Amino acid sequence: MITITSLYSFQEPSVLPNLKSDQHTSFIYAPVYIATEGQTVIHSSFSDQGSVQLERSETWQYHFTALSRMAAHPTKRKNSGNRPAAVLTVFLAVCSLLSTHFGCTDGAQGLFVFGDSYTDTGENLYYPYGMTWPGDGTARRSSDGRNEVDFIAAKLGVPSPTPWEDLPGNGYQNNGGANFGVGGAAVTYAYGWKPLDKQVDEFEGLVKGGTWTAAHLAQSVALVSIGVNDYTYYNKQGNGVQGVSAFVDTVVGKMGDQMNRISKLGVRSIMVENLVPMSCMPFTTLWINGETGCVMNDLLDTETNLHDARLQAKVNELNKGGANIMMLDLTKALRRLFENGPAYGFSDAYKRCCTGSCGGGDGYTVCNNPQKHVIFDSIHPTEAAWKAVTNFYTYSAGYTKGATLNTWFKQNQMIT
Repeated sequence: MITITSLYSFQEPSVLPNLKSDQHTSFIYAPVYIATEGQTVIHSSFSDQGSVQLERSETWQYHFTALSRMAAHPTKRKNSGNRPAAVLTVFLAVCSLLSTHFGCTDGAQGLFVFGDSYTDTGENLYYPYGMTWPGDGTARRSSDGRNEVDFIAAKLGVPSPTPWEDLPGNGYQNNGGANFGVGGAAVTYAYGWKPLDKQVDEFEGLVKGGTWTAAHLAQSVALVSIGVNDYTYYNKQGNGVQGVSAFVDTVVGKMGDQMNRISKLGVRSIMVENLVPMSCMPFTTLWINGETGCVMNDLLDTETNLHDARLQAKVNELNKGGANIMMLDLTKALRRLFENGPAYGFSDAYKRCCTGSCGGGDGYTVCNNPQKHVIFDSIHPTEAAWKAVTNFYTYSAGYTKGATLNTWFKQNQMIT
């Protein structure tokens, strides 16, 4: 049987393997029609009608009548001799990945990320960051290895998105998605790094410049993970509990505005994370109990509880208006790992793996087994912790608000 497939919105030029002609096809933002027999490409064309020459005595005619996700149409055939007629099945689908079997993938096209050092995958960091993966300190992540972006991308079946740091130097080529997360960033300006609205500005500029098609964006997912730097900066300025409520409203309000922008720019499926449990993090517990357990801190607990509750209320409000936003409960997921560490393999759950000037020279001490620790330095989770957290989101009830991430992905046709 001959199959003709419409492939759409490839992000990088490709040359089809096994092509039985001299044609080279580029898949940047244009449909191309591929005819395959088994695993062999026998014809390719940028036209939605034409013919496929199979052998001297036989030509198959094809014509695409409508653009739909999956349609099948028998077609007329010219036949010479007494060879039996066969059926040409036309599969018209929107795809962004050509597998070695030339299958058509109906799923997520890319991941777009906005956040801070929990999400940044292009940081300028040194060993021991990256000591677990890739092992030589070149991970460019604030962890011993992969972070949540890598694991979520894998669950979606897409590449970990191209870091924003790499985009200007490569002519804004990307792998279907982009990571605008910046280490040290906040919703507000806080420490001076690129805030959330400026990250979305960059995304908007690329969208309006035609970097991705509307169809590609509609079949992609966004992750927004940011906020802890707003509160640590607020606290360092000597502010107290009395001003927290108003400040939370500012932070959550700005997050809502930017999620609304991301949705209007075309990525309607959005995940947003709440805060880490700040009263459990080593940057807090080191000074109180020597990293032996979570503490009670009125300021930190008020910030975390108010932020999480009001962010959920904002998500509910936006969803009622037609948005499609999934809340990820990072507070609960990390607290579960801290309080039940040994059950998940974290025998040193409360203690950081690296102390001193991690990644900043020789003045640091690093553990031998990062996988036994929830936190790598004083604030950033280890690769093992990020893997556990994203597994909670994906497969365990109670770590997302509503369906599990796996179910939500399926409901939105991001995975099968």
